[in-house]
Amino acid sequence: MINQDLWKKVEMFSFDSPSDEYGFSTRLAKENNWTINFTQKAILEYKKFMYIAATSNEMVSPSPIVDIVWHQHLIFTQSYTEFCKLLGKRIEHIPSTHKKEEQVKFENALEKTKTTYQQYFGEQPNDIWNHREVVNLTSQPDIIKKVNIIAGMVTVVAAMPFYIYIKPHLLSIGNPDFLYLYGLIIISLLFIAHQIVSTSSNKLMKQLTEQHTFKLLHPFELLYLKYNRIEYTIHAVVNQLITEEKISIINREQIILNDDTYTGNLLQDKVIELLKENDEIYYSRLVSELKYKPAFQQIENEVQNIKNHFLSSYPFLKQYICSLAVVIFLLGIGLSRLYLGISNGKPVIFLLIILAVFLVLSYMLLTKSKTYFFNKTIPNYYKSTISLEVQSEEWEWGFYFLGAQLLAPDFVELFRQEEVKYMAASNSGSGFFGDSSCGSSDSGSSCGSSCGSSCGGGCGGCGGD
Repeated sequence: MINQDLWKKVEMFSFDSPSDEYGFSTRLAKENNWTINFTQKAILEYKKFMYIAATSNEMVSPSPIVDIVWHQHLIFTQSYTEFCKLLGKRIEHIPSTHKKEEQVKFENALEKTKTTYQQYFGEQPNDIWNHREVVNLTSQPDIIKKVNIIAGMVTVVAAMPFYIYIKPHLLSIGNPDFLYLYGLIIISLLFIAHQIVSTSSNKLMKQLTEQHTFKLLHPFELLYLKYNRIEYTIHAVVNQLITEEKISIINREQIILNDDTYTGNLLQDKVIELLKENDEIYYSRLVSELKYKPAFQQIENEVQNIKNHFLSSYPFLKQYICSLAVVIFLLGIGLSRLYLGISNGKPVIFLLIILAVFLVLSYMLLTKSKTYFFNKTIPNYYKSTISLEVQSEEWEWGFYFLGAQLLAPDFVELFRQEEVKYMAASNSGSGFFGDSSCGSSDSGSSCGSSCGSSCGGGCGGCGGD
């Protein structure tokens, strides 16, 4: 039977310190391209494994993902020492040497781990324990630029043959019949391309939710996906601290700390830590300093990895190339007709108007191809999967779904002032109160340095005393 008292202490043990700029979970997520929820889930499974190792007299062995957490914890020597003291046993890490004679020993250790885990905690989560390969969000961030360049080169090379081929057909259609027909073709094909974008995005979402990375994104990651600004996460955290009366607003723009006890929430504790260093601080400065904290920057890193992974995926590229081909085909027809009209001294003003409208619609289509998945597909997926009960109980989800409706009364005006400053500085007409996206970014951000320590190879397991 599980020792409930010991397990409760193990479960409550924190690997993060609010005073650490680049703490355990932040480093773990950054170095492995993990999301917030998956990082926390991996840490919890590591705690379960270490509890099993401490209470077992036989050798046990972790999964590859649990082993990554273990490697990281070994680097944090003081925390690891304190954790082992809590467990009542020093758990030694035994790396695998991949010798044939070790194979049976480690297979038995894995089976022992699984059996004991089921006795204590139930079934092992597949995304942590049954993946032999860790999902890595590899991507080619410039792939869209390369596709556009190749498409441009192909268009230039094919322009003359295309014109020669369709010239007889264009000569056979007079005006205004051509304008009507061309407009109808534009509307029809752009509509079909839009439907392809929508359908393929929904299909891709179903595929990606089979990977642990996309299974459950954190509401703060979704906020950044939608608005492309980390400030909204800061607003959400500060608003919750005001609601909990841990901080207050004075003189309409200054923030003061009422209660300096930490909450256990990494981002909230970063705000409290910063306020402990400043008796009073203007909110604009608070936001400016927090946005460069590694814990907040890591959210940007995670989301940018997700974006790049999606934008370089085969399903998206197929969808994007399809939309691009439609645009090039329609543009080729219009430009050929334009050249033919000019060379024959015909009026082309109406055709120029149609082409101008077409270019605007094409830009919107290609932009939507890159943003629809983030601004529509993902939010709609979470609206259908996150229950109203969860939205009301967990303030992060509440803020994501309800936003300004959940702002503390004292914070509303200060929040609005920050939005006005941002929109004035960026010349943007949209923002959080308008519930519209601020677009997408191709630039990532980095947070701090990383530790290159590794014990290499695979992990065999750990030995008992």
